[in-house]
Parts: sequence; C-alpha cells; structure tokens
Amino acid sequence: MLLALIICISSAVISTTAQEKIDNSTNANNVIPQPPINCHSHSMKNAKVVKIWFSKATACENIPVENGNLGNDEFNKSEDCWNLLQQRQALLSLLVQDFQLDVLKAVDVDSAVVLVPGDKWGNLKDLLDKQRDSKNNETWLSYTLITPDLYPMLQGIRQHQSLLSGHEKRPKRQAHVRNMLRAGGIDPDDFPEEGTLNGFEDGEGGFNFDDYHESKFMNDQMKRWVQENKDIARLDVVGESQDVKDPIYRLRLGLHKRRNNLRNTRHVFLEGGNHAREWITPAAVMFLAQNLIDTHRRLHHGKWLNRNGNKNFTESGHLQDEEHDEDVWNPLEHFTFHLAPMTNPDGYDASLRDPELRFWRKNRNPNAVPENVDKCIGVDLNRNFGFRWGALGASPEFCSEAYRGASAASESETKAVQNAIMSMPNRGRAIAISVHCCAGMVLMPYGYRMRLPDNHKELLRSGMRFARAAADASPDGRRFHFTVGASSFTLYPASGMMSDFAYGAAQIPMTFGIELPESGPGLFLNPPEDIQHIGTVFVAGMKSMLKGILEDSGQKGREGTGGDRHKPDSNLGTGY
Repeated sequence: MLLALIICISSAVISTTAQEKIDNSTNANNVIPQPPINCHSHSMKNAKVVKIWFSKATACENIPVENGNLGNDEFNKSEDCWNLLQQRQALLSLLVQDFQLDVLKAVDVDSAVVLVPGDKWGNLKDLLDKQRDSKNNETWLSYTLITPDLYPMLQGIRQHQSLLSGHEKRPKRQAHVRNMLRAGGIDPDDFPEEGTLNGFEDGEGGFNFDDYHESKFMNDQMKRWVQENKDIARLDVVGESQDVKDPIYRLRLGLHKRRNNLRNTRHVFLEGGNHAREWITPAAVMFLAQNLIDTHRRLHHGKWLNRNGNKNFTESGHLQDEEHDEDVWNPLEHFTFHLAPMTNPDGYDASLRDPELRFWRKNRNPNAVPENVDKCIGVDLNRNFGFRWGALGASPEFCSEAYRGASAASESETKAVQNAIMSMPNRGRAIAISVHCCAGMVLMPYGYRMRLPDNHKELLRSGMRFARAAADASPDGRRFHFTVGASSFTLYPASGMMSDFAYGAAQIPMTFGIELPESGPGLFLNPPEDIQHIGTVFVAGMKSMLKGILEDSGQKGREGTGGDRHKPDSNLGTGY
C-alpha cells in the first residue's frame, strides 16, 4: 500500500517583503508547521480560486507501508520528505499570510488550492510569475487559475439549485443561471437538469435528500424519526452552540427495549458538520440514519418503508426487488448508534445562508478573540479537543482557519461532543468516527504526531473494507476512491482533533476520520444532486466496516487494543 504524504499548509510571521520572505525561506530546514492565517475581511466578489504548484517532490515518492509499518529505509525517506514539506510549508505560509489566502484543499505534496481575495490577485500573480520564471531548485512556484471569479459561480450554483428544488422551468431564468455559472468558469452541463431521486420523496416539513437544509430542519426531522420509531430511536441534547445557543442533538438508534442493559451491545459514535463549509457531512450522517431506520423497518415489518410508507429500498438507499431480501443486514441487531449530524450549527447555517460565508470553516464565537482583531471570530472545532491540544497543525493565531481556541475544549460545541463520547458505555469496544469532506480518505490516528497507533493493522484492515465497499457502491459509472492511512501521514499533521481525542482520551480503539469524496465543481461544492450518491457510498462503506469489525471480534466482540492508553486529560499540552 502506498501512503501519500500531503502538505499541511502553515503560517509564519516575518515582516519583510513577500519576495524577500520567499528568498529567505528556501534555506529553512526545521520550520514547525502552523496553519494558515485568514481574516475573512475581504468580499467574495472577484475572488479567484487558484492552484499553486511546487516542482516535483522526489523525496516524497514511493514511500511504502508494509502491513501498516514503515521500514527503516522508508522511515528515513519519510523524514527527508517531512523536512522538504516543512520547507515548502514555510514558503506557502508566507503567501497565505501576506495575501490573506484561504486554503481550500491540500491536494498532494506538489500543490494546494487556495481562495484569493480579488484585491490581492494582481500582486500575487506578479509574485508567482516571477517565481515561476526563476525555477529555484525544488522550491519554485507556479500556478493555475481554476476559477476567475468565484462569486457569480456561487450565486449561479445556488440559484441553479433553487430552480431544481422548486421545479421551476422558466427558460429565461435558467439561461441567466447558466450564464452565471459560465462566468465563474463552470460548465453548466456538469449539472443535471433535474434532481436525481433514488427513492426518497420529499418528507414532511420540507426535509429531503435533494437539497441541503438548515440545522433546524435536520433537528425537526430527527424528532419525527423518534416519534415514528419509538422502539429504536431516542433523542437528547448534548450541548449547545457557542453563539446562537442552538441545541446540539444526539440521535440514538438501537434495540433499546430488547437490550435494557446498553452495556451488552457495541456502540458507534458519528459526528458531522464540524467544519461549517462541509455541507455534505451532516447530510451523509442523516442519510445513514434514514437507512438504518428503513433497514430495521424492512426486516421487522415485512417490507421497506420510507417516511411516506410507499417505497422499497436496498440497504444502501436504492430501490430493491423482493428477491434480494436475503442480502439485507441490520446493523441495529449488533450496534447502538450515537449520531450527532450537526455539531457546528452556527457556522453551518451562516455558510448556508450567506454566499459571502460559503467557505466559512470555524464556529461563530464572537468572543473567541479580543475585540477589534481584524474582525476575526470563531474557532476551528477540530483543533479544540482536549487531547494533545496545541501541538502540530493547530494555530494560536486568532485569524487562522485552524485557530485552536483559547484553551482545550474552550468551545461549547467541543464540550458537547466530548461529553457525548465519554458518556458511551463500554468504550473499549466502541467505534468513533468524525465525518469530514472532501479528500476521499479513511484516516486513523494520529493527527498530532507522525506515528502509527499500536493497533494500526486492525484500523487499516477496517479502513480498507470501507474503501473497497464505498468504491463498489459508487453509482452511475462513477467510482469514488478512498485513500487509507494515518491522518498525519496521509492528510496533514493536526492536533486537537476529535479522532485523536476519542482514541487517546476516551480510549476508543476503533477510531477514524472519514473524508467524504468531492463531486461536481469540487471545492466543498458537492451539488445537492449528489447527496444521495455520496450517501449511498458512505452507507455501503460503513456497513462493510462494521461487519468486518464483528467478524474480527468473533461476532460476540472483544476488547480492542486501543493503542496508547492516555488518561482523559484536557491539559496534556504539546508533549509527545
């Protein structure tokens, strides 16, 4: 298996000209990576999406992992690669700081996709042109302009989605929207002319899987599920958001009446919506919840039923004939699910409502920083958890996209998730998953350091099961691929993450971060028409992973190895 090392975009503070900074940084060898700074004080109008390139990273090629273990030669090579990446991170971080870029995607060791404010593009382009012409060894920069003007693209996509969801057929209006998409560099033909409905009808109260919904509608839908499925569903509030004080709900699905003692079953915790701009993640967790309910209904009531009682579904969300019934597997017979689809309602709703905030990542805590600090607000919730808080990949800078907060678990959203995880019975046999987007990965600990966990073989095996099943379930001839590996190696180093907290502090041995795939134009802009496609892929991967965990534990379950056994301590600092 090949583990790709993907750059962690970082920031540094040096007060000279941008070109001098780049020239000086080419000799840096031991730069500790920090996340990028972005104050979001610029309008999205005239903003550009740019892919910034480095030259080929020969030190990072072909670093194999045999059975989850790096050999000595490969480890030394990974150290060389890590040093090179640190140098490049220092380089790119200077651009991020000076031009107030927002890193949308760390693509691979050679490039990253960034959002450039319109008023910064001219100077950045001049600098990148100069660097490209210099071709300075392995550190020179080039670029590709992906989207010349992001704002009309966002407006066009949103209005196109409104046309679809409202079934509006006005030709002039459709032509206007298509022109807006073209102005943003997007081919309108990449979007279907009508929503793709794989069996789900519009639900009561306006909830469906054809569009993205505000957190209130998701909460209302969970309440309906509980009312309609009192034998298997429970709903409780585990906390509230920092700014608006919206409730954060946990939906529990399991055979509660049959198993009064919940300690006799295995527990699965999933969170979505941690990062506001990743709209597909709460939708995918909700899709999983609907599927679990429908699967149980089919097996216990003789036929598949949706909310309207008139559709037959497969276990992955598709219509199915009666002769395929023997293939259905009911996870609720083996697991109790704790689902928190929306753990950042303030940030998510703001991103959903305002095109200017479409790429907002953090929560909306206005008191997270001192007053009048460049209008920066909010904390990256996935850098705020109380395990190894403040280590690699988390920033102390208020305006950073990866701002870690004032202290470990300083945010009410973080506390809510931590409490939900710690309250699960029998955590030594539990599974914990944080759902993100859009890298197409199954990630195991650790994020805060470049080291594999002790039970990495079990985790890799489970991750590969997810990846294979997800790829096989990809619909319409598309095949969504998932890379499997340790978070720090495969994506980038990051501390204060939910997955590290669940593994290290809560001592849950089977812990993952799942990065859903991107679709449509990318850049977190998964079209609503793909919600059910990606939901189908996610459900198939989850069920395969859970089946495999049962098989590995001999059906009855056994204690996982759990890796390092750290005490749950919010003040563990940055030590390794």
